[in-house]
Amino acid sequence: MQKKVVAISIDSFSANYFEPWLKDGKLPVLRSLQKHGAYGPINKPSEHPHDNSWLSFYQGVWPHKSGEWGHQNFDPKTYTYKESPVHKANSFQPFFAMYPDLKVVIFDAPHLLPVKDVNGVQIHGWGLEANQYQPKSEPPERIEEILEHYGPHPLFSSESVRKVASDDKKKIYSTRIPSIYDYEALKQVTEQAILGIKQRTKIILDLIKNEEWDFFFSTIGELHYASHLLWHLNLDHPLHDHMVKKKNEDLLLQVAQAVDEAVGIIIEHLPVDSNLFLFSVSGMRSTYTETNNHLLLPEFLYRWQFGRAALAEGDISSPVSPPSTHFHRHWKDEVWSLRTIHGENDLESPSSQEAKGDPMDWSPANWYRPLWPRMKAFSLPNYSHGMIRINLEEREGEGKVNESEYEQVCDDIEKALLKLTDPRTGKPLVYKILRTQQSKLFEGRSPDADLMVTWNKDITTDSAESSDIGRIGPGPYFRTGGHHQIGLCIAHGPDIKSKSSLPADASILDLTTTIIKMLGKEVPNHMEGKYLF
Repeated sequence: MQKKVVAISIDSFSANYFEPWLKDGKLPVLRSLQKHGAYGPINKPSEHPHDNSWLSFYQGVWPHKSGEWGHQNFDPKTYTYKESPVHKANSFQPFFAMYPDLKVVIFDAPHLLPVKDVNGVQIHGWGLEANQYQPKSEPPERIEEILEHYGPHPLFSSESVRKVASDDKKKIYSTRIPSIYDYEALKQVTEQAILGIKQRTKIILDLIKNEEWDFFFSTIGELHYASHLLWHLNLDHPLHDHMVKKKNEDLLLQVAQAVDEAVGIIIEHLPVDSNLFLFSVSGMRSTYTETNNHLLLPEFLYRWQFGRAALAEGDISSPVSPPSTHFHRHWKDEVWSLRTIHGENDLESPSSQEAKGDPMDWSPANWYRPLWPRMKAFSLPNYSHGMIRINLEEREGEGKVNESEYEQVCDDIEKALLKLTDPRTGKPLVYKILRTQQSKLFEGRSPDADLMVTWNKDITTDSAESSDIGRIGPGPYFRTGGHHQIGLCIAHGPDIKSKSSLPADASILDLTTTIIKMLGKEVPNHMEGKYLF
């Protein structure tokens, strides 16, 4: 008899806050599962963007093998940059679609649409943490039934959601997050997240009880959403001591405790012989990448190219001011208010991009896009790494760098980048720079960037400076919690050794392989993971 496997992603839960809460008895259900099951980190290579974590889990291979580096797409001929709500998954099918006799229920799988040839129910886009989401299901009526019976997710109210696809057959929505400086708005986020967890739990129980399945997969994404916005209130961040907060009010913990309660309710209704995986494909920490990638790096390249400032022009001769907390509008509006006359003339405004339905209008990196054909190098918006594209002749539509100049341009950018420091500490902002076209790590299937910048993880900053480009900032922070490479897994069930630890090098791919084997299926030859037990 085939045993059942339940995989529930507590999306982005992370050891740096999870383990202290467990130790203090604040998450009793998860603590009990940890003590009586297997527990440990889930890893991925440092060069792999967070955007690829889910696709690696679905496909069981790293992106250098699939050639799929995320759900963003850059067209070098037209300089069009698009972020899709979903992965294309062209190279390999998701693992749960490979076995015709495997009965499957999938609910809210991140960055995924219903997959062909799946034997079961797939419901996507009810309550995902993502810049964009696309409600869709197979059978098609199931998402409408969920919305009619349980309503939309409370975090995605009409005030925070806009449609960004004009075709009614392709309903894609984009969300607006509140300012991380607005404490009352953050309290509302907390309440909405907790209510969403309760609604999600009811949907999961409905599917568990009323559908036939061998493999059940769902996410609990509210902690992911909350971690991005609430991190600075009770955890390490430069804004921590500057924000007014209520005594003994830990908003992020409140969301985590709602997740803990939800897990307790769900496991009471699971078949006794099922193996349970609670996991995250990446963790969270104080973000050291988002301001760098979406503001500092594109502005650096603008100044390096044109010798003038477009955004957040600071005075390098004066001491840097303390972090301000007076940013209560949306991040894009606060950053756009820091434009210079050159920024006014050269950049495409967020309001102009919003009018076009561009879901990336919130990112300053996207505002420089009209300039890309004129620049030697430009920054592609990204969440985990700085992604620099060289505007190469014959490859790009209006390339400005000859092939013979390519290495020298890369050298010049690297030298200038390595001079960037945090104005408050004087420490370097860049940890390392990888040339993707040369690196053996990518096996010839590299991402769109020519230079991949890994930032100094010890520096969370709102500004940057060097003798070459002056000072950028200070500016507002967008979000205060950001992704890092290490996730977690708690496994519990009849085929999992009690009170055991996962291997220290356990990876996302190992999780995929282990689930397949526990389902009694043969692991495809192209997959790269190992069995964890």
